Amino acid sequence: MESIWRQKSRQIWCKLGDKNNRFFHLIANFRKAKSSIFKIHHNGNTFDSQQGIKQAAVDYFSELYDSPTGKKPQIL
Repeated sequence: MESIWRQKSRQIWCKLGDKNNRFFHLIANFRKAKSSIFKIHHNGNTFDSQQGIKQAAVDYFSELYDSPTGKKPQIL
């Protein structure tokens, strides 16, 4: 139900336009901050710097995709 209201509010926003006002900028900045990562926990450590967060993400996905996941199909 919440997603329906979110979609409706964005439709209204598109109809009325932003008019480059203070409200538009507050909403845009809120959405950006909401989708940002400020702190991450990886392997028992907490990273809060941008470089630390990037490195933790690279390490996590490297470990995830480098580990074998099972038998690979063979072409005969």
